Amino acid sequence: MENPDPKSFAFRLRATIALLEAETQQGVEDWTSTIGRLKETLAEVVQEESDNCAVAPELAVEEELEEVAD
Repeated sequence: MENPDPKSFAFRLRATIALLEAETQQGVEDWTSTIGRLKETLAEVVQEESDNCAVAPELAVEEELEEVAD
């Protein structure tokens, strides 16, 4: 899931990748290997964000149960 928050790391990483891809296509610099590593990092970040989103609702339910128990 894409995080549209411009302050999120994934959002900024996508922008950086796009810039480096443009520079590579224009012949300014060959960022091919860097782009590959950044895409791997982006995939990890997106997976972590996805995992965190899946866990958050479960934690909210647990917190509600604890409040009811108190």
